[in-house]
Amino acid sequence: MVWQDVTAERVIATEYTNDNDVPLYVQLDLSSPKDGACNFIIDGSKQGTVGCYNTTAGSYVYDSPLYIVPAKSTYTLEQNVTFVQPIVIENWKEARMPVAVGTGGKTVAFRGELSADQTGVVNTTWTKINLNTTSIDTDNALVDGKFKPSVAGYYQVNGAVREACSPASTVTVASIYKNGSLVTVGSYGVMDVSSNASVNDIIYLDGKSDYLELFGQVKSSGTCGIESASKDTFLSVILVSGGSGGGDAYTKEESDAID
Repeated sequence: MVWQDVTAERVIATEYTNDNDVPLYVQLDLSSPKDGACNFIIDGSKQGTVGCYNTTAGSYVYDSPLYIVPAKSTYTLEQNVTFVQPIVIENWKEARMPVAVGTGGKTVAFRGELSADQTGVVNTTWTKINLNTTSIDTDNALVDGKFKPSVAGYYQVNGAVREACSPASTVTVASIYKNGSLVTVGSYGVMDVSSNASVNDIIYLDGKSDYLELFGQVKSSGTCGIESASKDTFLSVILVSGGSGGGDAYTKEESDAID
């Protein structure tokens, strides 16, 4: 997979099209002052919001979200209508998903969500997001709030968490745990209201015992919780390389060699 720097070719409020026959990774590196945010749109639907919701002078946020744009789909980075200060595109990189190396004919796609707000969250403590419903689950991989696939390979993992605290959280962070251990911490900001956090990684799973969990952390002087809106709190995972059913065909080393 080859990343291309397209920063000079990309601007806000312009629609682009993934003309490839495979999905496209879009990695953004953005900076935003107080009261500035943007939405990332795929095929006319908002996939996420990045920026700084804080109106306090001197506030600043750096964020590096990763999105996957399906083949032939359109995508746009547009200014948020509420938080209107300009966003700076520091870097914009894109890469075609390496399906030719691919998944051995296997398809594993997953999106786990919450059916209701999660309460009882402890302040400034990593808390498992108790995913209990899915909008996509091709491998029946949702097990006790975990993503546990039956297919070995490398997985693109995207997670997001939105706070539901009173008063609002001032630090919201998302992370990924593998087999009960923290492996990835996402980007976050410290501000008067820190609503959303995201996390992205590529992680190998053996298709047998390996599993992933989404965790979040919030900071509030009052009652802490996690919002259930599916556009704001979710774990999405897709198999990008490997593709052995039951974890039997490829080991991690063999998958590395194929890549």
